[in-house]
Amino acid sequence: VDQYIVPVAAHASGLRAVIDAAPGAGNDEWTVTLRDDASSTALTCTIDETATGCTDTSNISSLAAGSKLTVLVSSTTNVDTDPDAAGEVVVSFCLTP
Repeated sequence: VDQYIVPVAAHASGLRAVIDAAPGAGNDEWTVTLRDDASSTALTCTIDETATGCTDTSNISSLAAGSKLTVLVSSTTNVDTDPDAAGEVVVSFCLTP
């Protein structure tokens, strides 16, 4: 699990995710969520069946100094296709003190 530790109190915004293989037509969409100390934040976006990326430019989350950030990629029902099998997921977001 990749983690990022927030060095100072900050706000996170501008979540963007790119994946190298789309979920596939007829399969569940995938949701990408920034997590703060294992709790989901408001920063989330959805990769639809044939898409290879998503963005969340409207939500902002406040983060405390020392928070441990991770990214969760999940399937709607975890039945049709497994996000873990997709290969590489590249995620970016902006931290503003």
